[in-house]
Amino acid sequence: MRRTDLLAGGRDEPDFDRVARRFLDRLPWPAELRPVGRPRGRDESRAAESFARRFMTLLPRDAWIVALDERGELWNSRAFARRLEGWFGRRGGICFVIGDAQGLPPAVCERADAMWSLSPLTFPHALVRVLVAEQLYRAASILAGHPYHRAG
Repeated sequence: MRRTDLLAGGRDEPDFDRVARRFLDRLPWPAELRPVGRPRGRDESRAAESFARRFMTLLPRDAWIVALDERGELWNSRAFARRLEGWFGRRGGICFVIGDAQGLPPAVCERADAMWSLSPLTFPHALVRVLVAEQLYRAASILAGHPYHRAG
């Protein structure tokens, strides 16, 4: 069964998350946004270890893992749609992982099946949630032949 999860580092951002969920709710398959907060009140190394463990625990075992990272590949929307279709063909679920202000834990990047960069620019993690959700909706529209995507 097709399914998409967005594991997103950083605290809840209600305004951004509402927009991201609006796009995810339009997908023709189940999709969920799951914020993953970094523990507070600890020294940075312990917080980073706890954050990494939390991420690794939440990664679905049978899903294709796509890490959002500046070192990832750049794709236009049509190429992303083709990749999405291929990933669904390999495994039923896809999990996109988005880091917080400190990025993704190295163990998560090592576990990833693919690395995706949205742009050479750096974006706030809350905005990346919206961008990924919108690109998922756009890809679904492209694959369905829906006119939402109007680029040539």
